Amino acid sequence: MKFFIYSITIISLLFFVLLTALDLSGSYTLSIGLGWLIAFLYIVTGFILFFIALKVKNKSFGKMVTLSVFGRLIFALSGIALVVKSLDIHNTVFIITLFSFYFIFQIMEVVGLNKISIKGA
Repeated sequence: MKFFIYSITIISLLFFVLLTALDLSGSYTLSIGLGWLIAFLYIVTGFILFFIALKVKNKSFGKMVTLSVFGRLIFALSGIALVVKSLDIHNTVFIITLFSFYFIFQIMEVVGLNKISIKGA
């Protein structure tokens, strides 16, 4: 769990320092920030729900993981639709940032969950 928390924190801090140093216009910064936020919330909720699922009975584990996947997917799709439809942002920048951070965070989540699963096995 420490690996996941430390890696997400370090990557995010480096990202925000770089974003501040680039001094982009407000709409670019908002697009990038919202893409990061949705990816961050998606991965963190998945990590927390998987961590909780490891502590429940074996029968409930599959149900919890399945519900987690579909619940997070619905959250992400509604968040993306809400942001794209209601805010005046650069959609391309938003989507590129969202997918980039999702990919980076997903790698960290898988590595962190593997470490937790090995300890629990």
